[in-house]
Amino acid sequence: MTSSSWDVIIVGAGSAGLPAAIFAAKRGARVLQIEADGRVGGTLFWSSGQISAAGTRLQKSLGIEDSWQEHYEDVQRIAKNTVDPTLGRLAVQHASDTFEWLIDIGFKPAPETPLTSMGHEPYRTRRYYWGNNLAVSILEVIRPVHERLVAAGKIDLRLATKMVELLHEGGRVTGIVAEKNGVRETFRGQNVVLTTGGYAANPELWKELTPGYPLRSRCNPYSRGDGIRAARAIGAKVDGGDKLLCSFAGVLDNPNDPLSAMAAVVLAPQRRMPWEIFVNHEVNTHCSNRKTPRCSSSSTKAFVRTPRRSIPCGGPRRSSCSGTTRATAKPTPWPASPNALAFRRAISKRRSPSTTKPSTASTILSSAA
Repeated sequence: MTSSSWDVIIVGAGSAGLPAAIFAAKRGARVLQIEADGRVGGTLFWSSGQISAAGTRLQKSLGIEDSWQEHYEDVQRIAKNTVDPTLGRLAVQHASDTFEWLIDIGFKPAPETPLTSMGHEPYRTRRYYWGNNLAVSILEVIRPVHERLVAAGKIDLRLATKMVELLHEGGRVTGIVAEKNGVRETFRGQNVVLTTGGYAANPELWKELTPGYPLRSRCNPYSRGDGIRAARAIGAKVDGGDKLLCSFAGVLDNPNDPLSAMAAVVLAPQRRMPWEIFVNHEVNTHCSNRKTPRCSSSSTKAFVRTPRRSIPCGGPRRSSCSGTTRATAKPTPWPASPNALAFRRAISKRRSPSTTKPSTASTILSSAA
């Protein structure tokens, strides 16, 4: 079955696909949007929703001087100059405009923001923001705008519809083949935008594109790399596998299922000073103490196991990951700040979607764009 042609076909309806459809429709394009899940939102249901942006109105109201140039310099410092300069500058330069658009449509940053960090390597300047309901706070303001355009017929939204193929002629993409309930349909379009997310829910593709890194993930089950696979099938190159960033420590509900990560060990010094001693299979110890809190980052080199639970590895690139034991005598915990407590409460309120078993937030995500 073949449909009529569209100005823009957007594959995916998450944090990239929703704004893409909104702006295309508002500029008069005839938009078709498909989403493999039965709802819009994508990874916004899993993410903490932290946004970094420089030169915002909120910063200025608080007397914080900042610029996209300083932001970009900070990004490269934290990433040790591994960020692609073209993509990095593009993202950082437009971060403020993106943040202001969210504010204009109703997004309300948590009152303690902006901060330099919360669970990530800190910026030099307070430019981190999030909502009280984490990434769902973003969805809560974008979704009504999107729904109005769908209701007005400016966006044709097809849920539970998976792209299976990209069509191309003469060196250009001309449309897609999509499938719903076993029935395939061809859609032609002047432009095709892939916003299908990553591939952390596809163990086979993970092994192929990210060899040498064990997959331990709590992620959107629709992050299966559909867009990546379809693009590769027509000759597209895929890179960035070496840019993997892991968080550290969590619990697998099923030791044989790398996608069953369900809990986390809170190790960020901003939220709780680490007291543990970690030991890896080479009997190298990594610890933190109150006199040298910065050495807590060394804990990311270790792999932890607790009784009758398999704890995933979240170590740095090409670290050897195996485990022995974890100290069981727990001293008085380091006091948590009010900001950390608010962040933790927001995580604890997060409801898992109906497509997966209920689970708590995890910091062990192994994801790739």
